[in-house]
Amino acid sequence: DAGRLAAKFKALQRKWHPDRTHGSEEAARQSARINEAYQILREPHKRAAYMLDMLGASLGEEVDDLAMADPELLEYAMAARESIDEAESDASLRNIAADTELLVDQVEEPLQRAFQTDNLAEARRLTARLQYYNRILATIADKLPAD
Repeated sequence: DAGRLAAKFKALQRKWHPDRTHGSEEAARQSARINEAYQILREPHKRAAYMLDMLGASLGEEVDDLAMADPELLEYAMAARESIDEAESDASLRNIAADTELLVDQVEEPLQRAFQTDNLAEARRLTARLQYYNRILATIADKLPAD
């Protein structure tokens, strides 16, 4: 739950922030670790990749191989990239982003189930999907003006 994660992050930062602990080196280390953990945990694809690493099933360089074995993903990625290149307005780009975010949402529950059932092959496949979707979203974000 993103809300609980953010609340826990803020509580830990209040406790360990170097400004509150008078420059303590330990507090600075803890604060940095808290920030790093939050950056990983708040993004589904980063969280899944981290969990795979911890379980000894890292994606590493295999993410592209896993994607190549997923024709549906490849078809979507190619079509999305083409649509991004041909987009004539920010609204078109936002529509592609919204479609991609829906696909991200559709992967999250099966990915959670894969981890719960120790189906690491499926978790790796779905994490590769998330990473590809994230690349598409990053490409769109780069093309859109900063808010």
